[in-house]
Amino acid sequence: MDSRRDVLRKLALSVTAAGVAGTAQASTLRGDAASPVPAKHRVPGDPARVEATAAVVVEPTAPLTLVAPFGPGETIAPGWLLSYVEPMQHGAVVLGVASIEGPLARVHVCRNDGQPRGIAHTPAFDLILMNGGDGGTPSQEQLGRVLLGLANVLTGNTDAALAAHPELSRLLTHDERVARFGQQDSEILT
Repeated sequence: MDSRRDVLRKLALSVTAAGVAGTAQASTLRGDAASPVPAKHRVPGDPARVEATAAVVVEPTAPLTLVAPFGPGETIAPGWLLSYVEPMQHGAVVLGVASIEGPLARVHVCRNDGQPRGIAHTPAFDLILMNGGDGGTPSQEQLGRVLLGLANVLTGNTDAALAAHPELSRLLTHDERVARFGQQDSEILT
């Protein structure tokens, strides 16, 4: 049986998640290009239109085992939520990490080849903060701490995540991704 504190925490999380989803839906409906939530993660406008489409799109599943026990919309540290986990694409898995007080941070989980480039890393993975910088600008200290904690979670989940999502063995290093996609599409490396 949950304690009163647990019930209140769950209620606060659900209210926060509903607020994030409501903001995403409102941004989508307004056509807000400045929304911090990428278009593919926004709540669709009209569910009836979605059901009426003839084609069924099957997307690869996001490797949630990597971040377990957390899932999208859950608190990963005080004041910080895991907004989304994308399926592996272009050699990385992208995580959305949102501060209740600030903007969304996009974190690319890449392969660590022994020369990590990110704020945090594990023996297998490199967590690269994609904030438009060149690596020379100091990142927000609290976000760095959150990513270090997230790296600890990934460390404990590595074997289970690789077993559940074999595609993770094909992650690229950050440098490989820059060499391959740097000139192609600015969206890939953001």
